[in-house]
This record gives sequence, structure tokens and C-alpha cells, in this order.
Amino acid sequence: MSSDSDGSGTQSTDIARLQAELISVREKLARVSERESRLASLLKCTPERLEHDLRNVLNELQLLRTIFESEEKK
Repeated sequence: MSSDSDGSGTQSTDIARLQAELISVREKLARVSERESRLASLLKCTPERLEHDLRNVLNELQLLRTIFESEEKK
């Protein structure tokens, strides 16, 4: 705890720390949002469709791997 009897020093420190953390989180969110937009543009889809389409691709890849492995065993 702070040496201040009313705790105002600690409270000010906490507020400053939280404000700095908020700024950091907002900056990270902006970077992630920009990356998401670039990826969606590259894939010619909306950012909302990006996760869905990526899951479909990964599911197809897993299916192809399973088929390939079963063919190798024959």
C-alpha cells in the first residue's frame, strides 16, 4: 500500500496503469483488425467470412490427409 493515509497515491498509480493498459489493448486491437482486413482482402471475402472460410479449408485439408493416409495403407 501507499504511504498516503487516504490511499490516493495508490489509486492514482492504479488509474495510470489501467489507462496505459487500455491504450496498449486498443493499439493491439487496431493492429489485429487491420491484419484481419488485409487477409479478407487477399481472400476476396468479408472479415466476417474469414473465420468460416478458413475453417472450411482446414477441414478439407484434414479430410485429404485422412484419405491419403488410408490410401497409403492399402
